[in-house]
Amino acid sequence: MLIDRFAEAGVRMGAGCPASMLDAFEARTGRVLTADLRAFLGAANGVEWDDGFCFWPVEAFAPFDPVAERYAPGCPRPSDAGSYFVFCDYLHWSWGYAIRMDRPEDVEGGNEVVPIGMNEMFAVAGSFAEFVELYLAGSDRLYPPG
Repeated sequence: MLIDRFAEAGVRMGAGCPASMLDAFEARTGRVLTADLRAFLGAANGVEWDDGFCFWPVEAFAPFDPVAERYAPGCPRPSDAGSYFVFCDYLHWSWGYAIRMDRPEDVEGGNEVVPIGMNEMFAVAGSFAEFVELYLAGSDRLYPPG
């Protein structure tokens, strides 16, 4: 559904990412891409500017802390920031979004999406799939509270 929206809007999408590239990301980071995020990247590896949102290609995914230091110093961080990877930004870094990625041995499966660069830390969505649902609906949850 998300890919269809981008196609209908004429938004430029990167070619789908081969599984070998996704596997290489997991090997390099020691983290596991969620099935829904893996499927999205397999169909479109990066999407430029749809309503101000830029979905990054997997090779640009970066850990929360270095991105926060560069684009949003002093912003609130999740307690386990090292588990989060930034995958999307809004309006050339007004703020961004990071998803929690587990290590292969973790069994929790909590893959919440949090903001990076907002004045509050909160769970925007419980998964990439939920983030996509909010995005397609134009939910206020994707924007700073208040």
